[in-house]
Amino acid sequence: MTDVIDRAGTLEQWQREAAIQAARASPKTPQQVVIDGVIVCARCWQPIPQARLKTVPDAALCVPCKSLQEQP
Repeated sequence: MTDVIDRAGTLEQWQREAAIQAARASPKTPQQVVIDGVIVCARCWQPIPQARLKTVPDAALCVPCKSLQEQP
């Protein structure tokens, strides 16, 4: 009986650690969203202006949404 409980505890701990590692590995910044060939903001879904994309080619948020994200 003790072996079963020990194995269950070990499995639970392994699953918890795997979930923590997966959460840490996930990107903390949004990914670019492309709709019909247009890059749109991942938050408000408005097209990201070309001037912003020239400045920050991998931008996933428009300037107003990025500003909101950076607020504490």
